[in-house]
Amino acid sequence: MDGDIYKLCAFDTAGQDEFDRMRPLSYSNADVILICFSLVSPASFENVREKCVHEVRHYCKDVPYILIMSIAAPKLRDVCVSRRKRNPVETAQTV
Repeated sequence: MDGDIYKLCAFDTAGQDEFDRMRPLSYSNADVILICFSLVSPASFENVREKCVHEVRHYCKDVPYILIMSIAAPKLRDVCVSRRKRNPVETAQTV
């Protein structure tokens, strides 16, 4: 990096099925893909694992991707998990 300036352009694409045809249009000229999922939603992680990663590998074969787990503040995270009566995504599940 050595003092170089970089420009980041981020595009939030919808993960819902109805956007499956539009989403790949945002991949053109990407240097890296950031794929986010929620710690408090195992369904979010499953969607990333089963759908998003495969889609990115298909359309962007040579583009690296980074999985990002969004984490709320610990107290908020515990409240969200408790209200949903679910366990958060464990680190071992993400490997």
